[in-house]
Amino acid sequence: PDSVSFEAPPKSYRRQVLKYKSYEQTPVDLKIEMVADDKAGEDCSAVPWLRTAPDRVNLGPGQSRNVALVLQVPEDARGERYAKVVTEGSLEDEEPTRWETPLVVTIPGTLEAKAEITDMKMLEPPTDSDVYAAKVGFRNVGNARLALSGTLRIMTREKFDEVASIPFGGEAYPGQETIMEVPISLALATGPYVASATIIGMTSDQKISTKQRRTIEFALEQALAPPEGHIEEIQEQGGTENEI
Repeated sequence: PDSVSFEAPPKSYRRQVLKYKSYEQTPVDLKIEMVADDKAGEDCSAVPWLRTAPDRVNLGPGQSRNVALVLQVPEDARGERYAKVVTEGSLEDEEPTRWETPLVVTIPGTLEAKAEITDMKMLEPPTDSDVYAAKVGFRNVGNARLALSGTLRIMTREKFDEVASIPFGGEAYPGQETIMEVPISLALATGPYVASATIIGMTSDQKISTKQRRTIEFALEQALAPPEGHIEEIQEQGGTENEI
């Protein structure tokens, strides 16, 4: 499967079946293991709750085999936990092939959408560009992954007339900060402005959300001309830089 998901209450047991089939002409050795999702980090890992049975399989040509994926949820579990099912297949005298399947465990009725905008400022363009950007830091302090949908509004400082509304987005795992840079690809005259970022973070079941807003003032000493191309979004996980 492209992904694996469990929904299970605390102190419960769940089981799914992974089916493997070989299309090779020679035997294939498979090794199946659970590893932490590097996007989510060790603190949100579901690996201690999971096991596969068996964890090694030998498939002959055209042969199929089922592998049990077993989940044991502890009594104090809340929110979401993440992992990856990593399968490594090897043929004789060939380098192993490795593929990964993301996995999420959801504890129903316990998801919390909590967050804060930790940082927002305007970034000067690099020497080889004239494109300004807004930097926005978003920290997830809840217990579930949040899909982020944001809008950057730019207004004149004198009359608060809106001159731009730029959408952006991303995702944030529990306990982590997502840094987003939103390029401003439009013409702006010199003068003072107000920039306001509004971000809605939604849980995967789309039942719980949080809305955060941050506003700053900035001034352009040189007018901006709209560059060629289109607005792009740049996202980077990790790091903490607080500046208001």
